[in-house]
Amino acid sequence: MFATRMSFSSKAAVFVTTLVVALTRWPALSQTFLDWDEALFVLAVDDYDVALQRPHAPGYPLFIAAAKLAYAAGFDAFHALQAVVFLGAVCLVPAAYLLARQLGFRATTALGGAVILAFLPNVWVYGGTAFSDVPALTLGLTACALLLRGRTCSRAFVAGGIVLGCALGIRPATIIVAVVPLAIGAIGRLRERRWGPLVASGLLVALIGGGSYVGAACASRSVEDYQAAVREQSEWVRHVDSYRNPARPPLTDVAATFLLHPYDQPQQLTALIALAAVSLVAAAVRRRGAPWGSLALFAPLMGFSVLSLDVQTPARYAVAYMFPYAMLAADGLGVIVRRPRWQFAAAAVGALALATWTWPAIRLQATSDAPPVAALRWVHSHSPRNADVFVSVGFRPQAAALLTRRQIIYFEDDQTIGPEETAGWVVDWRPIPQAKAFEWEHDRLWRVVRQRGFAAYALRLGDVHHFMDGWFDEGGIDDPRWMGRESRTWLPSRSGSMRLDLVLGAPLDLFTARPTVEVLVDDEVLDRFVLTDGEMTKSWIVPPGTSTAAFRELRLRSDTTVVPARVWSSSTDERELGLLLRHLDWRAPDDAATP
Repeated sequence: MFATRMSFSSKAAVFVTTLVVALTRWPALSQTFLDWDEALFVLAVDDYDVALQRPHAPGYPLFIAAAKLAYAAGFDAFHALQAVVFLGAVCLVPAAYLLARQLGFRATTALGGAVILAFLPNVWVYGGTAFSDVPALTLGLTACALLLRGRTCSRAFVAGGIVLGCALGIRPATIIVAVVPLAIGAIGRLRERRWGPLVASGLLVALIGGGSYVGAACASRSVEDYQAAVREQSEWVRHVDSYRNPARPPLTDVAATFLLHPYDQPQQLTALIALAAVSLVAAAVRRRGAPWGSLALFAPLMGFSVLSLDVQTPARYAVAYMFPYAMLAADGLGVIVRRPRWQFAAAAVGALALATWTWPAIRLQATSDAPPVAALRWVHSHSPRNADVFVSVGFRPQAAALLTRRQIIYFEDDQTIGPEETAGWVVDWRPIPQAKAFEWEHDRLWRVVRQRGFAAYALRLGDVHHFMDGWFDEGGIDDPRWMGRESRTWLPSRSGSMRLDLVLGAPLDLFTARPTVEVLVDDEVLDRFVLTDGEMTKSWIVPPGTSTAAFRELRLRSDTTVVPARVWSSSTDERELGLLLRHLDWRAPDDAATP
C-alpha cells in the first residue's frame, strides 16, 4: 500500500476515460422512477419528513439536501435526484482509480478496473435512477483514497474527513469500509505528530456526518418522531431483513446470492470471480498486497450485507462492494496478459461485453415510463378531477408523488375492492380483467433490479368483476381459481348486449362422471353443457339486462365435484371442488377489452 503522484500521461488517461464513460451515463437515465424507495426520495425533495417516511429512516439527509439544491435550480423533484446520481456516476471512474492506486495497484490495472466497475450492470443501471447507491459509492471510494493518502499528506487527510462526512450523510454504512483507511491515515498523522489535521479531520467527520442526521431530525415533524422512525426502521431490519428472521433463506444461500450472483447474469459473475481468483493466487505467490488489501477493505461490508440486508434487493446493495470484483478482475487480466497496454485493452473489451449485455436494460428504463407510473398517469389523465382513485398499497408512494390533489384510497394487496364501490378508478399490480395493462418484459432489467413494479393495471371501478360466494381462492383477481358446486360473480352492468368469455377446466380423470355445467346470468339460463375436455373455452352474447342495478350476476353450477383428500392419500385438501376458472372476460361485442 503506498501513496503515489500521478504523471501527466496518467492524468490525461484518467481524464479521457472519465469523459468517455461519462457520455455513456446519459443514455442510462431512467424516464421515470420505478421503485418504492425512489418515490419516497421524490416525496422527500418536496416535503422532507423522516417521521412520514419521506424518505425512510435514517433519512439520507445530504443526498436529499443536494437534490434540493438542484430542485431550487429548476429541476423537478425526480430529475433533481437524478442530477445528483448522474454526477456521482460521472465521477465514479476517477474515484475508483484513485483508491486503486492508493491500495498499490499499477496505473493500467487501476484504470481498467475503474472502467469495468462503471459498466457492471447493477452499477450502470442504478447510476441512471434516483437511488443514492452510486453517489454514496463514489464518495466512499474518494474518502478512502484521500484517507490512505493522508498517511503522508495532512491536507489529503483533512479532505478525506470532509468527504467521509458527506458519504456518511448519505449512507452510514460507508463507515464499515472507511474505518481502516481512517485508522491508517490517523496513524500516519500520529507518527509525524501532526495533531491539527488529526483533530480537524475527526471533527469534520463528526460535524458533517453526525450533524446531517441532527438536521434530519430537526427537519422532521419532531425529534421524538424522528427517533421513533429510526427505531422502527432498525426493528424492521433486525427482525425482517436480517438473519434473525426465521423465514429468511439459509445463510449459505443468502451469501451465495449477495456474493456470487447479486444480479442474474451467471456468466459475467463467474468470469469476474475466476479472474479475481487468478489475481489473489498470483498476489499470494508474488507477495503483492494490493489485491488482498482491496478484498479485505470491503469484506466487512460484504459480511454486513449478508447478515443484515434484504435478500430481495442484492443487486442494489452489491453496488457498494463491487469495487474489489472489478479491480481484481482487471488485475487477473494483468496476470494473464502481462503487458500493461494489452491489459487495459482486455479490460476495455470486458467492459464492452458488459455494456452490450446491459444496453437493453438501460434503454428500457430510459425510453418508457415504469408501469406503476404509466398506470397512475393514465388514470390521472383519463379520470375526472373529483374521482376517487383506489390504489394498491404496493404503489402507495408512487401514487402520493403523482396523484397530487386527488382523493386516493389505498387497499391491501390481498383484498378485492368491495362490490359497493362503483365510482372512481382502481390501480393494482395484479391483473384485472378488462383493465388497461402497463407491463415491462421480464428480461435484462428484470434480472438486475428488484423484481417488482414491472406490471400495473388501471380500470374504472364500474368495470371491476367481483367474485362473491362459492369461490375458494384468494389470489389475484384474474388468477385461476376454484369454485365449489356453485358460485356467484358480479359483472358490471352496461347498456346493450355484452360478450361473456369463459375458460373453464377440471381434472376429469378424478371425477366419477363428466360434469354438466350450467351458466346463468341474472337467474336466466344462458347455456348448459357437458365439460368434455380438461379445459374448455366458451363464449356467448348476453342480451341487455332489464334491471337498473350496477351489476349483473353470473352463476356457474357443476353437478359433479371432487374432494382431493378423498382421492389422493397424500392430500389434506378437504375442499369440495367443482370447476377451475382460468379466465373470464366480459365486454361489449365490438370492444377491444380496454376501459
